[in-house]
Amino acid sequence: MLPAVPGNDAFRSCNSSADLGKQVSCNGPCLTYIIEDPDELGKKLYVRGCQSELSQVQTSPNYNNGNGGQHYCEYDENFRRPTSLGTSVQTKILVERCVNTTLPCNKRINFPGESDQDNNCNDSKNNNTVNNEALSCYECEDTNENCKKGKCSKKYCVKSVAKVQGTYSTKKFCSNVNPFGTNEVCSAYDLTVTLFNINNIGGHSNICFCKNKQYCNSSTRLTFGLSTILMFFAAKTFF
Repeated sequence: MLPAVPGNDAFRSCNSSADLGKQVSCNGPCLTYIIEDPDELGKKLYVRGCQSELSQVQTSPNYNNGNGGQHYCEYDENFRRPTSLGTSVQTKILVERCVNTTLPCNKRINFPGESDQDNNCNDSKNNNTVNNEALSCYECEDTNENCKKGKCSKKYCVKSVAKVQGTYSTKKFCSNVNPFGTNEVCSAYDLTVTLFNINNIGGHSNICFCKNKQYCNSSTRLTFGLSTILMFFAAKTFF
C-alpha cells in the first residue's frame, strides 16, 4: 500500500538545511525535491531522504554520469501546474541527487539564482538532445483520447493518464526534471479527487518520462519499466 498524502506542514518541516535529529543512512545517493507551491507562488515545499526510499530506484544512470558521480541536479523554472482550483500557473521545481560518506549532502534550500551557494544546478542542460537535435514532445490534454497535438521542447517528454470513475484524462507535456533519474520509466499510484471539498472519489494514475526518441510521449500504452514513486510527490508535482 502506498503512503497517504501528508499535509503541507510535512513538506515545510524539511526546509532546514541541517537537523541532526532527522539524519538517516542511505544505501546510495541522497535526494532533495524542492517544489514551488502552485497555490502560494514563492513558497517552497521540500522532500529530503534516500533515493532508494523516495523513488524506489536504487541506482540512477543519470546520477552516475554527472559531476564525477558526486552530484546531479536538474531544474525547471517554467513548469506549468494547476492550482487546487484548476488554474494553470508557472512554477519552479528542482531534483538533486548527491553523495557524501560523512555528512548529509542534501541540504539545498534555494532554487538557482536565489543564493551564491545554490547556483550549481545545470544538469538539465546536459544530455538533452536526440541525435544532436532538441527533443520535441507532444503538449496536449484530452479526455478518453490519446491526443497527439501541440509541441514543446525540454529534456524529457512526459505522459500522464488518470482514470476516475471510468473516465480517462490524458496529459502530455515536457519537463527539464525527472524525479526517477532514469531516462525511460513509468510510475503508477492510486489517487483521491476531492469535489467541492465534500466528496472524495478514488482513482488511478500512471505517469511516464522518456527521451529516447522524438515525440516519445505519443504511445497509446505506457510501456516503460513500471515502478512506484512516493505518491505525495507525484500528486503535488504533476497534477
